[in-house]
Amino acid sequence: MGLLVILMFIEAVALIYLWITVSKYDGEIRQLRQKIDILYFKGTVDKKYEVSEKLPKEEFSGKESLDTGEVTESAPPEPVFAEQVKSADRLEKKLELPPRPQFFEGKGEDALSKGDMENWVGKKVIGVLASILVFIGLVFLGVLTYEHITETGKIVSMYLISAAITGLGVWLTLKKGNNFTLALTGCGCGSFFISILLTHIYFNKFNDITAFSLLLLWMAGTLLLARLFNSVQLSIVAHIGMAVSLCFAFGMGLTDEKLALLLVYQAASVAVILLGNIFCCRKTYYFGLFVSLAVTIAVSCFMWGRFASRSLSSGVAFATELPAEAVAAAFFWQFAGASFLSYLLAVSTTRYKSREWQDLIHFSNKVLWIVSLFINVYFVVYRLVGAESVKWSWGGSVGFSVVFTAVAVTFAVVLVHGVLSVLLSYKFNFSGRLETFSVLMMSAVAAVLMLILLDANPGFNKVIIIPRLSWLIVVSVLLALAGYIAKNKAYVAAAAVYLVPDALFMFGGKSGYRVLNNIGEIWLPLVYLAFLNLMLWLLWKMAGDKMGEYLGVPAKIFGTVLTELSLVSIFVTSSIDYKTEILLIILVLLNTALYALGYDRDRGEIPVLKTAFGINEFAVLSVVSWFIAYDYKDSVSTLLYLVLFALSFGYAFLRVGRVLTGKGNNLEALWTGAKLTVLTLAVIKGHTSWFEQAYIFSVVCMLTALLCIILGFAGKAKALRYYGLALTVACILKLVTYDVTNLETMLRVLAFIGGGVICFGISAIYNYTSKRLAAGDSLPEIQEQQP
Repeated sequence: MGLLVILMFIEAVALIYLWITVSKYDGEIRQLRQKIDILYFKGTVDKKYEVSEKLPKEEFSGKESLDTGEVTESAPPEPVFAEQVKSADRLEKKLELPPRPQFFEGKGEDALSKGDMENWVGKKVIGVLASILVFIGLVFLGVLTYEHITETGKIVSMYLISAAITGLGVWLTLKKGNNFTLALTGCGCGSFFISILLTHIYFNKFNDITAFSLLLLWMAGTLLLARLFNSVQLSIVAHIGMAVSLCFAFGMGLTDEKLALLLVYQAASVAVILLGNIFCCRKTYYFGLFVSLAVTIAVSCFMWGRFASRSLSSGVAFATELPAEAVAAAFFWQFAGASFLSYLLAVSTTRYKSREWQDLIHFSNKVLWIVSLFINVYFVVYRLVGAESVKWSWGGSVGFSVVFTAVAVTFAVVLVHGVLSVLLSYKFNFSGRLETFSVLMMSAVAAVLMLILLDANPGFNKVIIIPRLSWLIVVSVLLALAGYIAKNKAYVAAAAVYLVPDALFMFGGKSGYRVLNNIGEIWLPLVYLAFLNLMLWLLWKMAGDKMGEYLGVPAKIFGTVLTELSLVSIFVTSSIDYKTEILLIILVLLNTALYALGYDRDRGEIPVLKTAFGINEFAVLSVVSWFIAYDYKDSVSTLLYLVLFALSFGYAFLRVGRVLTGKGNNLEALWTGAKLTVLTLAVIKGHTSWFEQAYIFSVVCMLTALLCIILGFAGKAKALRYYGLALTVACILKLVTYDVTNLETMLRVLAFIGGGVICFGISAIYNYTSKRLAAGDSLPEIQEQQP
């Protein structure tokens, strides 16, 4: 019975198609005849004569000679041909020829002028509303007569009404096609579609194979009508029918036995729609791809509702008697189909001339693909592995093992997609902008997967040992590699963007350097930090000269601060001995090396780097001086602090030559004196007990001031001399007002004499160099001077 219905349906469709094709060709033949007659009459007019604007009163038979009225032999005015065409057009109106079928010239969908809203509403919207109202009226008529008709009568009535509406629409379209007749035809096609669905679902007269076959034939027939009538509306009707039929099929009848049949029907219906778009209606090709891609996602959701109703605690992945592998294969099949449709859509998007439309379509395409990825891959793998882990009782860390497997599989798919996107552009000249779009979106998905892994990772587990890190550095490395291969600076910038949060995540309390210290002691976080800096340097180099110069200053500052804070975090969370001393020594060595390499030299007029590194030097030397002065010390620590002092002294005065040769500015000179004073006081405080007597502190400061004045004279650094004088005056005031108040007489004598001797020395120096002072070596201006 089902086979007979299908054959009858095919025969009816073939006959309708034959009738429409014959009518089309008949109209085209009449049109060609009319054009031949017009060309013939235009050719009989001699170009040497002027045609009178009066038409002949006699009727023209088509065989007699043409009387053109009065003619003159005078030279015709220009342009002669335009006047002949007008006369021939007037003759064409006189001919009693059948009217040319407007639809087959592409006028079935009337072209409206831009902004003609009234015309558009009157011709298109009202026509569509009319067909909808007629269809609704027929539905209500069916409701009224429903109880008075037998079941067979109801089915026959549905198909007769559908055929009547469709036939009327086709007949009117052939007579004089417009939007109303096309809307009526679409209404009839939709009625056929609903009739097939109701016969199958409600009346249960068709089995699944018969119903699906009829629906496929209906789609093909509707698309053929769309081609014959050059109608986008009919093509959209076929697309909507495909989507609705699949939703009904998977939503109403999804069982274990029907799964394979439904998957075949889905593939066949998508193939019919796509091929129909290619051969019948190219205008709806993009629409068909989007609808098909959206339908695969909807079908996946229906499958989840049917097969994922059981809890993982039962040890069963899916609520079905089918093998879990078969259900998983069905989901993967959906994802494969979505990927293929996404590929077709991505390739065809480049045909759009508007870049805005290209970007919008491509973005929407990738969003749908990502949704399909998570539905059909991530959650399916999660469910499969989760059920297995419960069955095998893997213990308390089962949750992370499941997430890790799902993330790993999904990340591999995303990685393959990104690689193919780069190769598609690199080898097959795919749009570089759209390729960048795809890769950056895949990097965002990969970053989300890494954060899911971070959230699920307890740090330590019995099943799998994965350090609790953000792992965004993996995304950064892959983007850097893509940027190197594709010569794309956008990937380099994105790699740097992902590198920053990865570095910040390393300071977490339950993740980052603390975890690496617990796993591999201190060498593992140090290696990780070195790799971070290497990546930052490589990205800076890959950015090119122009971008590298623009990003050089923030990259240097960020890299230095990041390294110093990371070293602090690494050593603080480590368990090694003398970690404070070693940390400070490493910080001083690092900054000394940066100074030696000229890392703080600015190329611009504003000394941003010099200011930043000056602040950094102040912070480092302040911390070093405090620990040298006040940290508890055993014999090993004392030795390490002496080494630290020597290194700090070298770091502080590595560029003292700039000040002594007059190349520095006033601020540098003052800062040099302050560093000398602080480091001297710190080492004496930390390794002696001299400062138990307050006057010794003042005397030491005065000696330091004396040294600053000597260096100031030797290097023409007037600001350094001023600093020495100011420090001397301050120490004298402290000495006479505070330091000697509680001292014995002998100590007071020694304090005053010692201070006086130092002051005499300063005075002698100034008297000895009085001629030089008279010459007036001026203070250099406080401004940046390059060496």
